[in-house]
Amino acid sequence: MEQQKEKITTTLSLKNRSSLAIDGVTDIVSSDEAAVYLDTVDGGLEITGSNLHIISMNVGNGEITLEGNIDSISYHDKTQTQKTGFLARMFK
Repeated sequence: MEQQKEKITTTLSLKNRSSLAIDGVTDIVSSDEAAVYLDTVDGGLEITGSNLHIISMNVGNGEITLEGNIDSISYHDKTQTQKTGFLARMFK
């Protein structure tokens, strides 16, 4: 009998706009104190704010916890090509 693979989902848990736990992360594109760019199973994810820090990450499970002052969270379509380099962000 063929085993069914468990479907990986993305889960976000935000507490008091200062702590964010994310499941379903496939890659950390970039991170600094003002923005964190992630790839998830549901597409690109951008978290912006101030004093942002990755507190913990479990690459095997795709889990990340961020802390800081979170101002916005936005998804980008999976099929959308995102310019992720430093220069691309500078010339937006």
